[in-house]
Amino acid sequence: MTGILESFSHRNKTLQVVLQGSFEVFPGVICDVYIHPETKERDLGVITIKQGAKTFPQKVQRGIETIEGYMSGRGKLIIVKPSGDKLVFNVGPEDEGFSHTVEIGDTMQWQASKDEDLMVFEICYPPYDDGRFENLEYRNLLNDEASESVDRIILRSSNDTVSLKQLVPEDARLYFDLVNFDRSHLSQHGDNTAQKYPTAKTVKDSIENPANMGKYRFGIWDGERMVGSNNLTLMGNNTAELGSWVGKEYIGNNYAARARKLLVDFAFNHLGLREVFCEIVVGNTPSKKSVEKSGFAYAGERDGKWIYVLKRDS
Repeated sequence: MTGILESFSHRNKTLQVVLQGSFEVFPGVICDVYIHPETKERDLGVITIKQGAKTFPQKVQRGIETIEGYMSGRGKLIIVKPSGDKLVFNVGPEDEGFSHTVEIGDTMQWQASKDEDLMVFEICYPPYDDGRFENLEYRNLLNDEASESVDRIILRSSNDTVSLKQLVPEDARLYFDLVNFDRSHLSQHGDNTAQKYPTAKTVKDSIENPANMGKYRFGIWDGERMVGSNNLTLMGNNTAELGSWVGKEYIGNNYAARARKLLVDFAFNHLGLREVFCEIVVGNTPSKKSVEKSGFAYAGERDGKWIYVLKRDS
């Protein structure tokens, strides 16, 4: 949030506003919720979308009027009509004052550019209540020809063959095969991955219907091969937990540390987090050495786990 608003103007009408709270409604998406003390006819959401991030696709279910508008930064608003037609509004500093009414039955999604954060507003007449929007399956509503056929976050560097690709349903079989290759390998230090995924379908279901919306799940890839998994789980207070595993047949290639470097960069330089940490079961010496090589510092022991922390340089 760039600052707490005291008033807000729209359609030549200025109303006083009072901040009710700031909420991370989706990874990389912060919503500051305001009310108007002198009227109860509407409310206001000021939404900050970090560069490269998107809001959750939402279908308008009810309400007299829902207005989406631009405040700062650069990005786009995509609206999909019930007919399947798409409206795309590219917005930037030259579009100050842009707003658009989203009709009942429309599905909408804001996307920030890859280079700038995007700040937008949402006005609800009457004030928002549960059931106004339906959250749909998380996806990119606009499949640009320049993007991959499968929309996902991809993290890579120019000096390594290792990349991180956000898990999508199409990865379920590869992920399952890695788990199933040697389940005892994944379970030796108390990891429950092998137990959670007895079939490829359970993997696919977990990707399509995530239990934790604050978790980024990535596959570790070396070229065209998936070799392991790396997760970032938002924990609040600008912190996140990192966790990883590598398939037994790919042990010995330093994949966990190479992938961790990409994930740390994503956490600090794209999500703006101030601290990340890893929890390692006491006795798991290979993982301990791996995070130490990544610059993590020992911060103590809790519930049978070593805690290692890495803070962003100020």
